[in-house]
Amino acid sequence: MLEFGKSLFAHKQFIPHGHCYLWKPELLGLHIVSDSLIALSYYSIPITLLYFVRKRQDLPFNRIFLLFAIFIVTCGTTHLMEIWTLWYPTYWLSGCLKAITALVSLYTASELIPLVPKALALPSHAQLEAANRELEKEISVRKQAELALQEREAMLRRIGDNLPNGAIYKVIREFDGSDRWVIRTLFRNWPTLVSNEQSIYAINLSGSSINDDQFINFLYEQFSLYPISPQRICFEITETVAIANLIKAKQFIESLQEMGCRFALDDFGVGMSSFAYLKSLPVDYLKIDGSFIRNIIENSVDDAIVTAITRISSVMGIQTIAEFVENEAILERIKSLGIDYAQGYGIGIPCPLG
Repeated sequence: MLEFGKSLFAHKQFIPHGHCYLWKPELLGLHIVSDSLIALSYYSIPITLLYFVRKRQDLPFNRIFLLFAIFIVTCGTTHLMEIWTLWYPTYWLSGCLKAITALVSLYTASELIPLVPKALALPSHAQLEAANRELEKEISVRKQAELALQEREAMLRRIGDNLPNGAIYKVIREFDGSDRWVIRTLFRNWPTLVSNEQSIYAINLSGSSINDDQFINFLYEQFSLYPISPQRICFEITETVAIANLIKAKQFIESLQEMGCRFALDDFGVGMSSFAYLKSLPVDYLKIDGSFIRNIIENSVDDAIVTAITRISSVMGIQTIAEFVENEAILERIKSLGIDYAQGYGIGIPCPLG
């Protein structure tokens, strides 16, 4: 190895390259200037490429730029060696540098060739412009939809000003027919939205769905279209909606339970509450309205009402859910009462599915 290193710089046994040019000053000068300028250009190009890669790390195929930089540096070095060997004939060193340049060149070419199809697959400027125009159209359509929604919201607010408290919710659900949209959207996007395989997902239903004789058929259709276990779906209706048509509500709940779905009675305690009604509704869960839960620590009456609802639900085999559990003190209190589940900011804030 030592002998090889010495041979790289050995030059006494060789004739300097300048002899080939007969040491003519004008010929030597031409080669020196030409090789110097080529080397200077070769060294400046990699610096530019490195600066470009550093600034645009988001671009694909950055590695090929680095390989080009190494390749060009080695090419520039061979031109410097052409100047050096005019006076110092270290041809072994010059040959090794050329061999290194050849290897780098071959490796760069082998990496470049497979990238050509990928580079050709990149969208052209015209394609990007077309995509941009499509996005602009989509944005325009969405803006128009937002304006339409704002107009609808304003109309519903005007309707709501003339409706009893809470009736606006019913109008919105029946006007929009949004129950089917919610179910269809959830089922269609189930694989991407649902991550926990043990969770139960609750869907609120309006009075219009309960009174719709075709709604059960719609649910059968959705469960046949998508591989979703009915046991993972819990439908909710408010106490007021259920009591408004008790027989229909009972039949509706029983039909859903035959499918395997679960059922919850929402906002219990704020409507025409009666445990006699509750005996007629075969629900799985009873959601105690948040107006009783929110002040359960300070208000002994609320505490007594929640205690009574919890005890009777337990006797009837119905699990209880407390709404508006907003802090640790409320959570500890409902735990001590034996309430099964909690819902509210003290447990978790609302967030998108997925």
